[in-house]
Amino acid sequence: MKKISLLFVFATSILLMSNCTFNSTYINREEDNREGEEFVNKFYKNVASKNLTALDTMVSDTLKKIAGPDGISKLITLINTKVGDYKTDSIADHYVTRTTGSNNFTSYNYKVKVTYSKGVVDEIIGLRKMDNGQVKLTSYHANSDLLIK
Repeated sequence: MKKISLLFVFATSILLMSNCTFNSTYINREEDNREGEEFVNKFYKNVASKNLTALDTMVSDTLKKIAGPDGISKLITLINTKVGDYKTDSIADHYVTRTTGSNNFTSYNYKVKVTYSKGVVDEIIGLRKMDNGQVKLTSYHANSDLLIK
C-alpha cells in the first residue's frame, strides 16, 4: 500500500510540473536595450527625413487597428504643424523587460525628449518584439503644452 501511495504522489507531482510554465525575466539588460535604442534611432531618422511611409511600416498590427493604417504618420504630421520640424532627440529614460521560457517576449518603453523648431516635446514610445523577431511600435504618446495651442 505504501508503494502505491508513493507512486501516486510521484505521478501527481510529475503531472503538476508538466502543466507549469517556467519563465525567466530580465530587466534593462544592456543587449536588450541596444536593440530598442536601434529602433528608436531608426524611428527618429524617419521623422527627421519625413519618411511617413517608413514610419507606418514600423507600427504593429494591433496599433494600426486602433489608430488606423497611417495613424502614426498623421500624428507626426500634426506635431510638425504645431511645433515645427524635428531637430534632435535624447532618450531620457527606459524600461526594457525580456521574458524567456514558456512565454517569450521583449517589451521596450522609452521616454524621449524631442526638440522641434518651436520647442521640446516629451514623447513616450512603447515597443514589442513580435513572434517573427521584428521590433514594432505598440504605443506612442506626445506630451507638450505646445501641442495644445
